[in-house]
Amino acid sequence: LLETKEMQSKKLTDNLMLQSEILIKCNELEKAENQLREAIEICNEYKILDNYGKCNFLLADINFKKDKYSESVMSYEKALHCFIKNNDKKNAFKCYLNIGKIYMLEEFYKGAVLQFNFAERLLEDIQVEDIDMYKDLYSKIAYCYIKLNNNEKSLYYINKIDEVDSKNNPQEELNVLMLKANNLLNVGEY
Repeated sequence: LLETKEMQSKKLTDNLMLQSEILIKCNELEKAENQLREAIEICNEYKILDNYGKCNFLLADINFKKDKYSESVMSYEKALHCFIKNNDKKNAFKCYLNIGKIYMLEEFYKGAVLQFNFAERLLEDIQVEDIDMYKDLYSKIAYCYIKLNNNEKSLYYINKIDEVDSKNNPQEELNVLMLKANNLLNVGEY
């Protein structure tokens, strides 16, 4: 009785999104899409921006699974708009990354690099501890630069992968320092 219509709508859309996520995992994409569209209508009516973004993100995932790439990009962009407005950098990162992946699949490498660069800046801001996320992103950027015949930039990102590996592996870092020390001693002997 004490809840406002907005609070009830938020709970309802939360529920619809949760059900949709389960349906997506069960590969019942049509049912999930219908529930998300219902949730999006409620979000629009009651101005529930964060759930509107999340619904569009899930809708983009569905379209991606259906190989409907342009619809997927449109939904990721709608979600991205909401995430940026709410300063939700983690989800904005995921949007940029996914749009970049789609552009890679479509062999639009310049567009992919642009999206991946936005993702890279956000990844640095949110300082994720998962080094595999950095390595995955850098390898995608390096691949795009190879396809664009920009070997210098590609090598730069390949080196960034090595930097991430050595920073997070103390033994590897020690080995690199020992090699550098040996090289300096050898140079000093001549």
